[in-house]
Amino acid sequence: MDMRGSVLAGLARQLGRPSGLRGRFVAVMLNRSNRGSVTVAVEAVSVAPGSVVADVGFGGGVGLKLLIEAVGRSGQVHGVEVSDTMLARAEHHLLHPRVGPRFH
Repeated sequence: MDMRGSVLAGLARQLGRPSGLRGRFVAVMLNRSNRGSVTVAVEAVSVAPGSVVADVGFGGGVGLKLLIEAVGRSGQVHGVEVSDTMLARAEHHLLHPRVGPRFH
């Protein structure tokens, strides 16, 4: 495989299952590039305070943050993600006493 193919294959692996330092960089990229469409999607489902919702394959976590804000302290957000790096990132950035509901 040539250099370009190798780089693209590595990027594809990181997008499919981000890991390590590169995975954290991918999370930032995902949040920046997907913020608009994820915001529209969360608004479109009209999540009410107190709701129980799930975000499957949350990647960089921008949707989790929006859902946590939407459900408020009386709601629950369940996050499902295969990447240990993305799980650790979400725990670090979103599981805080002031944030409110927990995700699992």
